[in-house]
Amino acid sequence: MNYIHAGSVVTLTYHASMANGLPDAGATVTLVPVYGNGSAGFTGSLSGQTDAYGNVTFTLTSTDTAQTGTDPTVSADSVGSAETALPWSGWWAQIGNDVYTSGNGSLITQQTDRLDLVVIP
Repeated sequence: MNYIHAGSVVTLTYHASMANGLPDAGATVTLVPVYGNGSAGFTGSLSGQTDAYGNVTFTLTSTDTAQTGTDPTVSADSVGSAETALPWSGWWAQIGNDVYTSGNGSLITQQTDRLDLVVIP
């Protein structure tokens, strides 16, 4: 989970590799929304191609206005309650048509992290 301020520009770089560890050059990578994708607004492309090294970069800009309330990073106790009142969005990075998951299993063709961006005061 990442906390950002309204209007922030967020740069995300992902690395795609094949089963043999070599870069997956020229692969399409898409940021797929999770769980309805929350209420935070962002502009920027959610799809891109990896370069010769298997890297792809996304630049997203928060379109939210400044929030009011408690910054959830102030204390560990305030995170859960403050976060529910703040706009957020989340994505998985999907490579091509691969099935993605955050767990381990024999049917996994892609493993990825989930990205959550929470807009804070």
